[in-house]
Amino acid sequence: MAEARGTEALVALEDAAPEALQAQILREPRPIWPYMRIPLASAVWKNEFSHYRAGPKLRRQQVVAFLRDALRHGGSRLSAMPPSRYLFYTSGITVQRTERGQKNWLVDDYALSIGDRAVVLQKAPFRFSSRTEFPQTFRFDRALAKAEVNARLRPLRGGEASLVRDVVRAILDEFTFPIDQEQAGRIEHLTLFQLARAKGIESSFARVLDRVRPEIVFVDGAAYGNMAGQIAMMKDRGIRVVEPQHGWIGLAHPAYNFGRAMKDPVLQRTFPDALLTFGDFWSSQIRFPAEVVSVGKPHIEEMTAGAPSLGERSKEILVVSSVTDPDEMTDFTLALRQALPDSWRVAFRPHPSERADVGERYSRLMGASGVFLDHRSDVFESLREVRAVVGVQSTVLFEALAFGCRTFVKESAFSEVVGHPAFGEPVSGPESIRLLVEILEDEKASELPSGEVAEIWKPGAVETFVGLLDSWRGSK
Repeated sequence: MAEARGTEALVALEDAAPEALQAQILREPRPIWPYMRIPLASAVWKNEFSHYRAGPKLRRQQVVAFLRDALRHGGSRLSAMPPSRYLFYTSGITVQRTERGQKNWLVDDYALSIGDRAVVLQKAPFRFSSRTEFPQTFRFDRALAKAEVNARLRPLRGGEASLVRDVVRAILDEFTFPIDQEQAGRIEHLTLFQLARAKGIESSFARVLDRVRPEIVFVDGAAYGNMAGQIAMMKDRGIRVVEPQHGWIGLAHPAYNFGRAMKDPVLQRTFPDALLTFGDFWSSQIRFPAEVVSVGKPHIEEMTAGAPSLGERSKEILVVSSVTDPDEMTDFTLALRQALPDSWRVAFRPHPSERADVGERYSRLMGASGVFLDHRSDVFESLREVRAVVGVQSTVLFEALAFGCRTFVKESAFSEVVGHPAFGEPVSGPESIRLLVEILEDEKASELPSGEVAEIWKPGAVETFVGLLDSWRGSK
């Protein structure tokens, strides 16, 4: 994987460690920088990778749907949460439908391994069913929805807001990557909003901690900064905060590469104590100012076990979207379909954030001969059934290697950032599409050696996890 200029500018800023990075809201000591960091990183990412378009319309749809679902349903039963040694605090979007109910593939295998000593708290409403594979699963969405509404109705004002604006401007003055005035205003707005929302979330989360009294909390996305106050609250209580890797990370990812300022006590108090990665490959690709432990991914172990060989699978290639230019992705998918023999099918899998508007974003793919939308709830179900995968920037490309799929990267501004030697040269035009087709038709093409797969996906995840818990308890 390669570096990204914007992420390097963030790291350089933290290495320079200007005083503004440690500025705090005085009434409730809470550093401002962690809440500003990802809004700044998002602006930088869009400037560096100019064709990246996330779509504000989709973002608004997601917020409205979340608030509607959270406020429509009854209470989240937080008062029923039992005291537990371990708390898993997750997004709730890493889920799949199973015969036993909804399963969170990111953490449920770990929670099940420690049984009634664990509780799962998810931020999203239940997606498939209120029946969950791990029984002690609770929802935090109602509390988050209230905090979201309150932050809009009662934003930061007066001296607090002035302080935040001054700090944002001071940090941007020290930042070497170009940010225009409109983006600066957006960063300021998002930082103010996140800080206002954090107040409401923290009061509800404090009640969760009072009830559960955990020793360790596993926090999905802990390094992103928007939960800085909650992390500080946990660490003040002597709770170990651990982040489980949930997706792609690398040298270019702004949430997993930091400079020396993050080791300052003011900021370190808001940062997780450890990161659990999928394997040694991922651990080696980041600059993370905390303990980094390769653990694995139970779900990929479960789904690759007994997967059919490539020869037993249908001739199907999965095109994975990652919220890049939809017109360009459409053109590529149709060109691939045209180049493939009629015996092949092309499955197009939209990014989760695109599903609400997929018919509009990819209208030319709807009804195209030989192309169909991949609606399987779990992408691993797809990877068990297809022979090949091609995409732009997605963890799915690395997951496909574990399933033995022929895996390709479509050329884009992201190609070097997410690259791996196993992907070969990026697919860039008619000639490289022709070569891709030749590889697909070659029955003798070899799979990635098992040792290299193990570097990416460490085996024995649950056993490693349980052993890690024992070592942490023994170190007390």
